Amino acid sequence: MQESTIDVQQQIAASETPGTEFQALPWTRQRVVFFQLPESIQRDVLDDMDRQEVRRFVRRLDPDDATDVIGLLDGDSQEAVLSQLDTDRRERIEFLLKFSPDSAAGMMDLGYVTVDKDQGFEEVARLVRRHEARTGRFPTVFVTDGDEVSGELPGHTLAMAGHGPTVITEYLRPAPTVRYEQSESEVIEVFRANPQSKIVVGSPPSQQVINLSDWV
Repeated sequence: MQESTIDVQQQIAASETPGTEFQALPWTRQRVVFFQLPESIQRDVLDDMDRQEVRRFVRRLDPDDATDVIGLLDGDSQEAVLSQLDTDRRERIEFLLKFSPDSAAGMMDLGYVTVDKDQGFEEVARLVRRHEARTGRFPTVFVTDGDEVSGELPGHTLAMAGHGPTVITEYLRPAPTVRYEQSESEVIEVFRANPQSKIVVGSPPSQQVINLSDWV
């Protein structure tokens, strides 16, 4: 019979080698157990793991969870683990690590894909399928024109895929923008003014396309 999560947490907390106890768990339980541990025990677990072991744990987490784990490491360990991740994952985590949780950037969700305005619905469908295969979730689709976000492409428009050339920009809806450093209260005001829209966090001349829709 499988031990309860509480029993496992207690064993890890009492162990002289908490990292070893933690890694003995099946992956399906590691994430649940880790994020229910007190922060001090989380640090003990990570301190008892070598950097390769931490990397293996982090690379299977989503960007938000991975950022929380790496944020518990000291500076040298952070750099060592990040350097071993693929470029896209490393850049997303480094981006999230820079900002306060009370700022607009701290309220971000990275469940999105971007597509250039000149691409067709077939390419949009391909990107959506890839994201769903990786995350199990349907992404928000943002259409870009160079460094600028033109708007959001509603999911129902993917029915246009396979029906010949169609200009995707004809189906866009607005994607309001806020700056990285804007406060939580300011972002809430943007939500209130645009209740049906996703919001992009960015600053000129280049914007980071971030979906804030799941925050509220």
